[in-house]
Amino acid sequence: MWSESIERRNPVSSRSVIAGGRVANSTPQRFVLRIGPSCIAIKGCLDPGRWVLDLAHNRFLCPTTQPDLTLALHYGPSVAPPQQPTFRAGELVSFYRDGPSWIIRLGEDGASGRADRVVTLDASGNTGTLVMDVGECPDIAAMYPLEYPLEDILFRHLLSDRDALLVHACGVAWQGQGYLFVGSSGSGKSTTARLWKSAGAAILNDDRVVLEASPEGVSIHPTPWFGDYPDVSAEAVPLAGLFLLRKGSEVTFEPIRPARAAALLFAKSFPPLWDPERMARTLETLDLVCQEVPCGWLTAPPDQRAVAWVQAH
Repeated sequence: MWSESIERRNPVSSRSVIAGGRVANSTPQRFVLRIGPSCIAIKGCLDPGRWVLDLAHNRFLCPTTQPDLTLALHYGPSVAPPQQPTFRAGELVSFYRDGPSWIIRLGEDGASGRADRVVTLDASGNTGTLVMDVGECPDIAAMYPLEYPLEDILFRHLLSDRDALLVHACGVAWQGQGYLFVGSSGSGKSTTARLWKSAGAAILNDDRVVLEASPEGVSIHPTPWFGDYPDVSAEAVPLAGLFLLRKGSEVTFEPIRPARAAALLFAKSFPPLWDPERMARTLETLDLVCQEVPCGWLTAPPDQRAVAWVQAH
């Protein structure tokens, strides 16, 4: 699951270079991003006008929303970690615990102890700091602070606190109801998005969707992390059906028991693997979802027949 998740393209790119890594034309302000039921804010000397965010990301900017997590941005060298990591994803990211606080280090150099970016989450989970190492980037002000994989990691961390998680799926909205089509890369999620779009549905995302079990019911939310279909919607909808995709020449549907469906859905999700408590909450969310929503295997040929079958049933 983790190796598959790190093969995503960056949502941002840099435009120009400032010699020496100095931060220019930055003023104190706040940048707020909301995905699903969770919201992250960055405050400090930012220059978001120089960040090249894709169109999908711009749809998730919520400057007036009260954030779940606020990170104070600082520029400077990082310090060595306090101890051995509790979880490591190759050379990409390392997770540390310092009492009740979390420390997340990206691009860590084992020899020098420095890292490109370091996030420290306070014990409350509502505040923290983000340190960007000016020595590791020639144009630090042009670099999006939450550049992949940090954005992905932080939202996984927060979503579990809201009884939500990120799923490898295509989500569509049709006549006020949501349908989730779950599958690995190449299973037909982008084809599903194209076919449902031509049938008049709104596409939440063709690759990653937030699944939430709130007191109001189970719903799916769009995300900016699309696969081949960038025209993502920005509206959540109640979930009416959950389908695990299979390829085939004829439409078939095989119901799945809730416990089995939860296990299969977990295998296609992106949970917070570094935190046992959050993992437990994620499993509870999956169990609740599969108890409440009809689940099954859907064999879907690459034409409108599967769309028509779901609409009819």
